[in-house]
Amino acid sequence: MLYSLAKNKLGPKAIVNQTADPVVAVGAIIAEIPMVDQIDIKQIKTGDVVEVDAYKGVIRILKKGES
Repeated sequence: MLYSLAKNKLGPKAIVNQTADPVVAVGAIIAEIPMVDQIDIKQIKTGDVVEVDAYKGVIRILKKGES
C-alpha cells in the first residue's frame, strides 16, 4: 500500500511512530519513505510542522499548530 501511494505521489513525506509495526517498516523501506520510531508522539499535535531526520532517528518541531 505504501509503495503504491508513493509511486503515485500520494504517500506521506515521512512516517513518525511511537512503535513501528514491522510490516509498515518494510513498506516504508520499499517505498523509500523516511521513517522514525521510538518517538514520544504525545509532544506532536495536529497542525505542527516537523522536520524528520530518519538517518539520525530524530524529529524536531519547527512550528506549533493552531490547536
